[in-house]
Amino acid sequence: MDIDFEKQTITIIRNRTRHGTGTTKTKNSARKIKVGKNGIDQLIRYQKGIKENLLSFGKKLKDEDYVFLLLESMLPMPLTTLHKGFKRIVQRAFSQVLTRYYINERRCTREADWETTPEMIYTTYGIY
Repeated sequence: MDIDFEKQTITIIRNRTRHGTGTTKTKNSARKIKVGKNGIDQLIRYQKGIKENLLSFGKKLKDEDYVFLLLESMLPMPLTTLHKGFKRIVQRAFSQVLTRYYINERRCTREADWETTPEMIYTTYGIY
């Protein structure tokens, strides 16, 4: 993944699996995504923190480094951790959309086909 801070884009050109890093699976998987100012500002702050942490380990940020690193060790974040984090983000966003359009919590969890109770929509995803 290459980040162009000036053009506010992320270019997906690599794929990370449990077997390592390589090219994207298909030609259509390689793509450029417009992130916007808020997303780029978040990435700039995150990158600054990563650079500071790497320096405390006596290292510098390199182009081939992963975007998501464990702050305690500066090793690549495990795929399971990334998967859980992104899954939660998607579930929360989906819950917000469904509840915004007045679909009740019980139907929301049924429509999304999650192992989630209606109460979890309020407690876990923080939707009111």
